[in-house]
Amino acid sequence: PASEVAVWAPTAGQQLLAVAALYLDDAARLAAEHQLQDEFIGWHSSHEAVVEFRLACGERRFDLRVNVVDGRCFRLAESADVPALEVLSVTAGRFRYRLGERAGVAEYCRADDQLWLNADGRLWGYVDRSLAAAEVAAAGSDGRIVARSDGKIVAVNVQAGDHVTK
Repeated sequence: PASEVAVWAPTAGQQLLAVAALYLDDAARLAAEHQLQDEFIGWHSSHEAVVEFRLACGERRFDLRVNVVDGRCFRLAESADVPALEVLSVTAGRFRYRLGERAGVAEYCRADDQLWLNADGRLWGYVDRSLAAAEVAAAGSDGRIVARSDGKIVAVNVQAGDHVTK
């Protein structure tokens, strides 16, 4: 019944599975495009950083901040209640995982920004809105488009007492 479907929503763990599927699929596409070895998936030239994902599942929207370690461990940045997702093995369109004490297999298929994820006995359809184009300017806004950035300040090259100008 429609009343039951309306209350179904992916859990935080299932959202984390979707993030892992998107991340692993992007990494595999990038590796194939540039002929990179699997050992480079998850490699960083500097410190680990939080990755922001914006997902839609039906009418629901999820803004997730995820710590990704070595491309194989995914943890929600603001939630200590949700265990880390550890990816144990990866093949095309499929990965084995451990989420807390639970182990499983997730299968996924992706077309553009649409992701279909089969895991935990459920099939979920997600839309990746992370890099979506800006929405139409809201009434009363100045019309500027401001890009979100996950950049981190890693150094400030001044000493105490230095005079800084714009």
